[in-house]
Amino acid sequence: MTAPAPAPRSVPEPEHDDVVPEPSIGPVTVLRRLAIWTVTCTVSAGPGFAIALSEGFDPAGMLVGIGLFIVGLTAISCTSAFERRLRRPFVRATLYTGYGVRMALSMAFPLAIFVDIWPGIVTMAVAEQMGFRQQGFASALVHTVIQGALMNFIVGAFMVVVYLGLRQFVPPRRTRGIPCPTCGYDRRGSDPSSACPECGGPHPASAPASPGAIVFD
Repeated sequence: MTAPAPAPRSVPEPEHDDVVPEPSIGPVTVLRRLAIWTVTCTVSAGPGFAIALSEGFDPAGMLVGIGLFIVGLTAISCTSAFERRLRRPFVRATLYTGYGVRMALSMAFPLAIFVDIWPGIVTMAVAEQMGFRQQGFASALVHTVIQGALMNFIVGAFMVVVYLGLRQFVPPRRTRGIPCPTCGYDRRGSDPSSACPECGGPHPASAPASPGAIVFD
């Protein structure tokens, strides 16, 4: 007689999901970032606002345009994707550097006028091509949105250079974190059974944090 086949063993269900919990954004964080972007956008738009005001543009239209950028940037910075990336030191340093330089240039009179006048010329040419040649509310709003988008594009290009420079010349910091073995994302505080929120790779063996671990941004 042949021995009966062993009964298949049941595989226990995992205790945790592989879904990484999204960072929570509370009302205090939203209000704080609203205040930060209000200051950032107000200071950055100051020189362009002064130039346009001297040209007779409707101040209400310009203020509404600035408000749209404040609300839009606040909404973007309160997303879970933004929150995850803000935890990365090089990303955070790049963001602070880019908008910090922008605000510094805006406050450096008369350099601020020189910095803003060239995007203003491009903005007027684009707006005129769109049919906004008057200086009323709608024209002021369109000019503000175009120039704001152009300036944010320039700041974004500058931040790309800053980020690449940091990655190239600044050595990775040593920390007590647990770097992801695939991408180097700092896994401190994350569920040991979850996948990496950046690349989806596995947690590094759920080992205790190493004092000399290198965390790449």
